[in-house]
Amino acid sequence: MDRLEAHADRAEGVIRGLAAPDATAWAPPTDLGPIPDEFIPRARLLLERQRLLLAAVPSVLYAAQDQPDDDQLGA
Repeated sequence: MDRLEAHADRAEGVIRGLAAPDATAWAPPTDLGPIPDEFIPRARLLLERQRLLLAAVPSVLYAAQDQPDDDQLGA
């Protein structure tokens, strides 16, 4: 879960323009059992963060399309 939260932290930073995306691919673990009960509240919070991130992607992409490139700036 720490790793998933770190991914969410990075994605939130990218959306805010504070960090570069991590290009390494992620593969879900295959050797884990069910989530322990004590992690369920934390997992629910993480799921909500991930949903908010996914919901923000279209507007961020749309806004990025409206940014002038170097040719438009005269650079």
